[in-house]
Amino acid sequence: MREGEFWAIQARRRLRGGPEKDPEPYVSWRELSRPENVALLDFWGRYLRGQCAGMSDALNILAVRFAFELDETPRALWPELTERLIYVHALISEQLQPADK
Repeated sequence: MREGEFWAIQARRRLRGGPEKDPEPYVSWRELSRPENVALLDFWGRYLRGQCAGMSDALNILAVRFAFELDETPRALWPELTERLIYVHALISEQLQPADK
C-alpha cells in the first residue's frame, strides 16, 4: 500500500511544482511478484480497501460479491478468489494494526 501513498504524494508535489521522486523503490516489487498476485492486490485496492464486516477487521464478503459483479469476474472463479482475497485482506489488516495492540 506504500505504492499508493507514494503516488498520492507525487501528485501533490506535481501540483505544487516540486521535484518528482524516483518511483522505482515503490514499484519494483511488482517485477518480483507473480502476475496473478499483483492483479489480486490491484483488485483489492480498487474495490475492497476498507471493506470490513461490522466493527471487526474481517473482509466484508458481501462487498467481495459486489466487487466481482462490478468487475464482471466469471462466477466459476469466485470461490478461489474469495479465499485468496480473505488471506490478502488479513495480511494487510495485520500490517495496519498499531504496534502496541
